[in-house]
Amino acid sequence: MNLGCPQAIAKRGFYGSYLLEDTDLVLKIAGYLANNLKCGFTCKIRLFPDLERTFNLVKQLEVIFIKIDLIISIYLITRKEGSKF
Repeated sequence: MNLGCPQAIAKRGFYGSYLLEDTDLVLKIAGYLANNLKCGFTCKIRLFPDLERTFNLVKQLEVIFIKIDLIISIYLITRKEGSKF
């Protein structure tokens, strides 16, 4: 699951890093995937401006995917910082 894309098209389609604006929906999607996948899973996210919020989301994803292998990659910049490069 790619929750890192900061491009304008991702904003229009409400995916990528823009989907992180609705963490309840992210967790609902993650729960569906965890219950239906028979293989490992990768999730890429961007940092929230509030690091505690980032840690909380990662912890929640770990709990959801406890039964299958999970790899979480975190872009070490926020969406706003990413648009500067």
